[in-house]
Amino acid sequence: MMRNVVRALAVLIGIGAFSPVATSDEIKIVAPILGVGLQSADGTGLYPKLARTILGAGDGKYSYTAVPLKRALVAMSNGSADCLFGMDKNLLSSFDTDTDPLLESGQVLLTQQFVFTRRGDQRLSGLKSLSGKSVAILAGSNLEEELRRLNVRTFKVSTQEAKLRMLALGRVDAIIGWMPDMFLSADENGFERPEFDQSAPLAMSKVTFVCRDNEKGKRLIQSANTTIQHLKQDGIIQKVNDTGWKLF
Repeated sequence: MMRNVVRALAVLIGIGAFSPVATSDEIKIVAPILGVGLQSADGTGLYPKLARTILGAGDGKYSYTAVPLKRALVAMSNGSADCLFGMDKNLLSSFDTDTDPLLESGQVLLTQQFVFTRRGDQRLSGLKSLSGKSVAILAGSNLEEELRRLNVRTFKVSTQEAKLRMLALGRVDAIIGWMPDMFLSADENGFERPEFDQSAPLAMSKVTFVCRDNEKGKRLIQSANTTIQHLKQDGIIQKVNDTGWKLF
């Protein structure tokens, strides 16, 4: 159903698209690799589709590159990227990123972070419930130090499907991930949807564009917000969020 909503969004690609600019003015956007169905290194998945829908077809106006999480964070810190898509300033700050000189677009999606266990196993709530257990996390996770203090044995992987695979094979007791991403990834890769306690999110994050506070960043944020506002008025942003949460 989420794919149907994304296809419906595609008809609105022309709304809020960039005005023609020179190649030297290309806006460089980075995003963290999440895995097949969500965001792959080849630029396919739900998140790139949403970004392209909001920004338009491109034609040299911007570049969109999915890279490992750590590289995306470094690119935003050292200025080699103009914008990042997929999280908000609050979540970025938890990675010790200075968010003061950054701008943020309107919200596209809302995601929540949870502890996940195998279907039929006990649901775990909060990080303290993981003490003494083994847990798979994405490399670069902002929770790594806290998990270490709680005597959690962590396994760092590069994609969501790698976490799901380790959980399915019994190599870890739990995994940490985001909803609705985790169920979308499970469905895309043929894994059973894991258990989680919906009443105990570890964190929440808006899916937004976060850009440097300069001419390029302001231009992208303005263009993105124009489209996001149209999508909100048409009720499509709400449908995307509702569809994600109705997957289970």
